[in-house]
Amino acid sequence: MSEVQKIIKKAHALVADFEYGAAQQLLVEASKKYPDDADMNAEVGLIYCFGQKEFEAVEHLPKSVGSKRHHLLATTLRDYFYCRKKMAAKMGVDDPKAEKPRKIVEKFAKGKPEGIGVKLSACLIVKNEEKHLDRCLASVKPIVDEIVVVDTGSIDRTVEIAEKYGAKIGHFEWCDDFAAARNESLKLATGDWALWIDADEELDSNGFSQIREGLMRPQFAGYYFQIINFMEAEKEANTYVHTAIRLFRIIPGVWFTGRIHEQIIGGFKERGYVPATLTKGVIKHYGYQHASMVEKDKINRTINMLRREVEESPKEPFHWFNLANAYSVASMTAPAEEAARKCVELIDGDAPYGPAIYQILCSSLITLGRASEALLFNNRAIAKGYDTILNEFERAHAYFELGRFEEALESIDKTMAMDWPLSLTGDFGIKKYKSHVLKCQILTGLHRFEEAQEAVECALAQHPDFPMALFAKAKLCEKMGQLDEAYDLFLLCAPTAGLEICRLFAGRVAVAAGRRQDAMLVFRQAWYENRNDLNAWQGWVSACNEIGDHDEYITACEQIGEDQIASSDILVNWGRALETKSDAEGALHKYGLAINRDPENANAYFNCGDLLYKLGHYQEAARVYELGLHRDTQNAQAWFALGNCFACMNVPAGAKTSYAQVLVLAPDHEGAKHNLEAVSEAA
Repeated sequence: MSEVQKIIKKAHALVADFEYGAAQQLLVEASKKYPDDADMNAEVGLIYCFGQKEFEAVEHLPKSVGSKRHHLLATTLRDYFYCRKKMAAKMGVDDPKAEKPRKIVEKFAKGKPEGIGVKLSACLIVKNEEKHLDRCLASVKPIVDEIVVVDTGSIDRTVEIAEKYGAKIGHFEWCDDFAAARNESLKLATGDWALWIDADEELDSNGFSQIREGLMRPQFAGYYFQIINFMEAEKEANTYVHTAIRLFRIIPGVWFTGRIHEQIIGGFKERGYVPATLTKGVIKHYGYQHASMVEKDKINRTINMLRREVEESPKEPFHWFNLANAYSVASMTAPAEEAARKCVELIDGDAPYGPAIYQILCSSLITLGRASEALLFNNRAIAKGYDTILNEFERAHAYFELGRFEEALESIDKTMAMDWPLSLTGDFGIKKYKSHVLKCQILTGLHRFEEAQEAVECALAQHPDFPMALFAKAKLCEKMGQLDEAYDLFLLCAPTAGLEICRLFAGRVAVAAGRRQDAMLVFRQAWYENRNDLNAWQGWVSACNEIGDHDEYITACEQIGEDQIASSDILVNWGRALETKSDAEGALHKYGLAINRDPENANAYFNCGDLLYKLGHYQEAARVYELGLHRDTQNAQAWFALGNCFACMNVPAGAKTSYAQVLVLAPDHEGAKHNLEAVSEAA
């Protein structure tokens, strides 16, 4: 094998790995050494074509004569200039720059191109999309030549709206198969190219010029677009991005595949066609916003369809990725972890969704309290070449949850310095603001409060009401002793799914700030929202007790019921609250339960004895006091109460003994002195 052939072979390997830039650099440098070699010129010309540098490629065409790839270069350039001429006519502009190179190409490439052109069809499948369709069709109308809309059973104004835009209407009986419906739209399309878009999407007009350039290059079978999924209405910062081929040549035999998350790329790869990327090709997707997901029950529908996919093709990692992602969006953490684990067992090393699936797996494990295991999978991801911003973020996240704050800080700083490649699939919020939130939490753990404040404010500048940013700021304020602000922020976070515990935190902060009434109200609301949360109930009754709100205390106790209360002390306080309401019978019942629940709780005996004494049941009171004093012999007041019982029962010896014991424990007890003297005089 000659040196030239070795270089060409190496370049082909780079192209196979989509390393076009490296292949171009290799070949261009080699062509300087072998300027007249036909094979080298053919390869340089072709790599220029696939680098969208067709004018440079023309310079190498004459010198490629004799090469096996000369004809391919000639026809590739012929097709490009043919489509370029078509586009100029379509736009009504002259293109003098292309005249000379076109004539050069025509000398080497005979015959008229077939099966190519620049006519563009927008292809949609729809059902009950009257809320979105107008926006979508208005966005594509200026650049497409026809609109094809296949309706799968709308009962609203969807078809009427499509007809307003002059769309060609087709009808398809829905069969739980998105690929089948999309293929119907391709059958109806008469364009050379198809723009695949959904009704709840919008084509960004900033990419129109680049799209037109793409239509002139049939050497590419299709183009990847960036899809920006807006997860919240009117919140542009919260986005999930991915890339997909959305503009592609309509080629016989190339169809969509996949019941859900359908793809066109498979047919291209099988036939050796090459896709490219339009860096300004952007589609905005609004269908993942909460209202839309709920209205159409998208999550359940998607999960059910994906379950069928993995049942039918259990060895296909892409299906497992989509299922894991759907579970993650639905906050179904355990199933997301299981599906993600299955995906990483099957995934190839160069899968474009590789970084995202490892991020879903690691995030799920951290949420499930398994941060150490998440670190292990993170290391595996990096070993596979998935060293992206997504994976570094989860590394920092795991270190933080493990309390390894210094390592977490190093990792989050690395995360924030990383770029987001156009082809990366994942939560773009990590780049925009979520990394700042995590950095705030890490710095708070390190007691570097001023830096933490700066980090969280950066996050809030991007997404002013992001719940996790507000939560991080609340924790920071609590640590800094800014309790009133922490209280307000915790309450602001509490309605967010997954952050309900913030109501308890707000109660805790209110207690620390001496805001007992606020604490009582917050804990009460937390209890009513989750009647299984004993921490909320304990906070409620504790606050009631501290502010002396007996009515509220009784209400709280009645809410949970005496059989569920674990604490003997709470039963004692319940009894005392009932006493204030003159419910002696109820109070005695609670004191009895308190004694039964904890026979060693002296306070329960003493409170019971006090009530019996008030009721004039001196003998019973004396017996209960004695039982309490058997457990707490140092309680002077209980000895005094026992002495009073004996005095009322006319048992002077017992009274003298009890008062004397009081004075042993509390020599200055005036009541005991007085009563002892009185009993002695009476004797």
